[in-house]
Amino acid sequence: MRYTVVGFSQQEVVNRKMDIGDCVLLEWFQGSFYGGLRKVKIDGTEWAHVEYQDIHDQLPILRVVSSDAAYRRMKRLCNAGVMFCRQDEKKKHLLYRVNPEAMYRLFSSGEQHSPDDDRANMRA
Repeated sequence: MRYTVVGFSQQEVVNRKMDIGDCVLLEWFQGSFYGGLRKVKIDGTEWAHVEYQDIHDQLPILRVVSSDAAYRRMKRLCNAGVMFCRQDEKKKHLLYRVNPEAMYRLFSSGEQHSPDDDRANMRA
């Protein structure tokens, strides 16, 4: 098995019952968090407001055709434990942020790995 997919530990992705679309969306959120998403600070923690239309426009590969479908995709990430979600009390929007502990696990499953492992699995 290949160790990483879209930069994440494939084993951890499988353990969290995520799919490749979830990985693409999570990678997009990470990249957009500091470069484009509107943020709100609540109790000293930054949360991001996601315009669901942006998911449709920027990630056509996901085939998200409605705001509801984009919301459900984001909810999947929250249910997988890789993101947190809360409601903005003032504007009634949903706000998101990554779960740092889960992200650490997605980047390293704790197993020792070398590039030779991928080459050996490709030959098998």
